[in-house]
Amino acid sequence: MRIRKVLNNNAVVALNDNLKEVVVIGKGLGFQRHVDDVVDPEKIEKIFTLTDKDSLNKFQSILSEIPITHILLTEKIIDYAVKEYKKELNDVIYVSLSDHINMAIERYRKGIVLKNPLVSDIKRFYRDEFEIGKWAVEILREETGLDFLIDEAAFIAFHFVNATSNIDMSNIMTMTRMIEEITSIVKSDFNIQLNEDSVGYLRFVNNLKLFAQRVINKNESYNMDNSEDDLYLIVKEKYPEAYRCTEKIAEWVEDKYNFIIGTDERLYLIIGIERMVNNERLKKSDT
Repeated sequence: MRIRKVLNNNAVVALNDNLKEVVVIGKGLGFQRHVDDVVDPEKIEKIFTLTDKDSLNKFQSILSEIPITHILLTEKIIDYAVKEYKKELNDVIYVSLSDHINMAIERYRKGIVLKNPLVSDIKRFYRDEFEIGKWAVEILREETGLDFLIDEAAFIAFHFVNATSNIDMSNIMTMTRMIEEITSIVKSDFNIQLNEDSVGYLRFVNNLKLFAQRVINKNESYNMDNSEDDLYLIVKEKYPEAYRCTEKIAEWVEDKYNFIIGTDERLYLIIGIERMVNNERLKKSDT
């Protein structure tokens, strides 16, 4: 590989064998090196191949501001997420998480600890991402000697949600609050505790994630054709409790987010609520 650009003493941009730009890091890799020099293979610690040009440019920019140890820590966390949880991640994760890890370490070294009010919700609604965050916190504790709180696991989880869904951080927080509010409406309306480990609950939450994304993006909800509308009327009559609960949710969403839920969404909500609540009642009766 030959150097295209020296970023700092520890990082360079080079052309790989396929003539693609890659970021190569390693201690002293860029020291007194110049464009078109051959990259010293013995100094290579990690090669980053980012296909998204914008992310590649941003990653190159932050490398001049972040210690190589923090970059390698970030890469270790990302590699764990990909291998253990089979996550397909957008290249933006290398930029956003590197920056976050670096700032988090600097904050803790200065004694600045941020609390995350959404820890319990992230743990409930984004389980895989939260587990990745917990593992990352343990690695950060081991590598830095700093006493990172579990709140940091939720902050890190946000970045993995963002990298799998292309939703920005503020919208992820809004979606999380929306899902929490909707599940609270269901629990209150039916006076029931939901088993958060049940398949029905997890399926319902996954559907709510898609629903919340549509609301936030203001994707137009549509009404059904006549045949589907007949189905909606049948379901409405068959599951009156789930229907009333859905109407409360629809009213809350319209008031809070100025989004009118169409009959298609209402149908799915009615069926999802009925299925989940019915399963909870059956399990309770069995005990």
